[in-house]
Amino acid sequence: MPKRVIRRRPQKDTKFTRHTRGRFYDALRSRIPPTRAASVAGVSKDAYMAWMRIGRDEPDTHPIHAQFRRRVIKIRAEMEGEALAIIRRAGVGGKRVVETTVKMSSKGPEVIRTVKRERGQWQAAAWYLERGWPEDYAQRYISPDGDVKSAKEQAAEIRGAFNAMMDSVPIGEGDAS
Repeated sequence: MPKRVIRRRPQKDTKFTRHTRGRFYDALRSRIPPTRAASVAGVSKDAYMAWMRIGRDEPDTHPIHAQFRRRVIKIRAEMEGEALAIIRRAGVGGKRVVETTVKMSSKGPEVIRTVKRERGQWQAAAWYLERGWPEDYAQRYISPDGDVKSAKEQAAEIRGAFNAMMDSVPIGEGDAS
């Protein structure tokens, strides 16, 4: 008797709903990193990564996933632009504020307008850029041999050198005291 082949339909992604995507987009607009935004929307990091991969690899067969991917990329670009704008404004002194005061004089009320600039707070925006786009904004170190390294790579190199140094120190043999 021939074996009966049971064909299963691919499992439907029940969490890829309009509501879930909307919560995800809102979280991104609040400057929450994508993997955390997935948690806010109630899905796993793996599900988010799968949706992005499907949107990239199969745009014709999964147009909603492709739309999701394009929208995520667009929102992230907008957030990057906003963070850069904050830094630019801080560089010229922050937001422009116009104060209007009315001074009473013998000639009647006199309107005085004073233009000030708020002190810019650029550090939070810089932090957001460093963590959100480390390949573009994270601090880099140039080693003595000319290699450009990220802070993480530099720390790993220093840790390795320190461990090698500690391994070469004899322990408990011929105490010098």
